[in-house]
Amino acid sequence: MLLERNIYLKKLCKVRDAKLIKTLTGPRRCGKTTVFLQFIKILKKDIRDYQIIYINFDKRENKYLIDIEQLENYIDERIIRGIKMYLFLDEISNVNGFEDLVAKYFKNKHIDIYLSGSNSYLSSTHLKSKFFNRMVSIKMLPFTFHEFYDLHAGNEKCKQQLYKKYCQCGGIPILMHFLADEELVEIIVNSIIDGILGRHVIPRFNIRNILLLKKVLEFAMINIGKYFDANDVVEFLVKNKFRHTSCKTIETYIKSLQDCFMLVTIQKYDIIEDRADIYFYKIYALDINVRNLITNRDYNFDFDMQLENIVLINVFLKFQKIYTGVFSIIDENENVEIYEVDFVCINKTDKLYIQVCENLADVEQYLKKTSTLQKLDDGRKLLLTNSKVEEQPFEDIEIKEVVDFLLE
Repeated sequence: MLLERNIYLKKLCKVRDAKLIKTLTGPRRCGKTTVFLQFIKILKKDIRDYQIIYINFDKRENKYLIDIEQLENYIDERIIRGIKMYLFLDEISNVNGFEDLVAKYFKNKHIDIYLSGSNSYLSSTHLKSKFFNRMVSIKMLPFTFHEFYDLHAGNEKCKQQLYKKYCQCGGIPILMHFLADEELVEIIVNSIIDGILGRHVIPRFNIRNILLLKKVLEFAMINIGKYFDANDVVEFLVKNKFRHTSCKTIETYIKSLQDCFMLVTIQKYDIIEDRADIYFYKIYALDINVRNLITNRDYNFDFDMQLENIVLINVFLKFQKIYTGVFSIIDENENVEIYEVDFVCINKTDKLYIQVCENLADVEQYLKKTSTLQKLDDGRKLLLTNSKVEEQPFEDIEIKEVVDFLLE
């Protein structure tokens, strides 16, 4: 059961042979290696095997290549002068000081370079400046529902059943073989979580208090879809018998977890002022099953917030910018009324406002979400729900079932 990740393969094919360093970044176990191997298979349709150098630094047999001199010798021995070569360095972040080595091969006009990593360093401003912005970064996520649906040969009859399964199990590719065994799925996901923390977060940020890190992660995952306040975390830790911790430490831990794709932060965006506020943001998980295991919660618990998270995961790669929106209006009595929009999704030629209302029968929520959208005078407006949609009562607001939206 193997799905071609066409979202990413098309992007790689598009930049093939361009004089750029191509980077593929995303959370551990989201399928970066598989995409590289699928892309290599495409390359082999018109080039020879010896033109490809592929090294996976997560493989035990390649551990000796983490030494920069050994790695350089290995690559030099395989490069054929004057011949087009394709160099794939999978999980290159495991190699200390790889930047100078990559820069050396980048100077060779006959070498096309592809890197992958499980932290955001490969897409960082620092690294881009080191290579004079001659980089293109492709962000990768676990399966979207559309991919999950295609993997299981979905059709109209089983659409709702697959949607429910996706909401419960998330989109980590390796789990697709074991969905019938909940206990095994839990074991695998917990090993992935420990792997991310132990191999990426803790050593990269030199974190000593591992229990504190895990508690901060738990708080963040409990409070998905809410504005983050470090002071709330401090209070949470005190209640859980931890000693007082500074807000600065909490922010550092959040940054470290974001850096290694355990979570994503979405900035607040003032719709009227047309500006983002970097100091206010909401936190979401990059996989809902990982989130529920961290918090020890059933997927039915607080499903309204989980549904919002699922929508975010599935629009994340479709838009250049995604914010959580806010705007204020002064009413006739000069009272300030504040309105929130779940997601403001922006591309060069498109702006989409999304509100998520799990159940249309929740009249209060329904009216709150739709009245907010009605007050906006630009962009497309969309209300997503798990309820069956039988009518469209608004001219400028489309109401759609989440499952159909995710399959677009």
